Amino acid sequence: MQDNRVVAGPEAHIAFQPILSTRTSGVVAVESLVRPAGGETLAELYRAASKVGQLVRTDVALANQAILAGARHADLALHINILAVTATHAPDVLDFLEQGLRQTGRPTRDVVLEIGAPFFGLRRDDLLAGIRELRERGFQIALDGIGTGDMPLLLMAETAPDMLKIDGYLFAGLPDDPAAVAMVEALTHLAARIDARLAAGSSGRPANR
Repeated sequence: MQDNRVVAGPEAHIAFQPILSTRTSGVVAVESLVRPAGGETLAELYRAASKVGQLVRTDVALANQAILAGARHADLALHINILAVTATHAPDVLDFLEQGLRQTGRPTRDVVLEIGAPFFGLRRDDLLAGIRELRERGFQIALDGIGTGDMPLLLMAETAPDMLKIDGYLFAGLPDDPAAVAMVEALTHLAARIDARLAAGSSGRPANR
């Protein structure tokens, strides 16, 4: 991101996906999902933005739109998706996202940033530093798309996220697929050891979102 001007971002549709408690079955949070309004997919939008050096700015603009739209669910925690590369630009990300939060009156502690693929090509130290800064400013951190993306396994241990979000595709084989059962059991054990919540995402979402 090359400057601090407010990024309006592309026109987008916002959809809300409830997040349920596995203990009470009640709605405990809502995920604000952004989709381009022009008929292209999110992956296509990101590819076009990347070609002109605007990937992070576009991603932050979409995240800010998701935050503003989330004002209608002010009584629930809000989940927002960002790319892993965006997390490596934490100072700029914070400037933009906190503008949206101020407009809606929502504190950072009520926002879960779901960080997703691709992770390839990112410097590990930059990503860890970015996640640390986002957390220091009050955001909760989730690692998204576990099981179908290119997330390094070590990252789950190094970041100690507040949530591990498994791609729903892994659950499609339960309980009959022994390999799927073993993978979910292993992630459940890891989540317990690092004091993270475990969640299931939607099935079949492409790794590049």
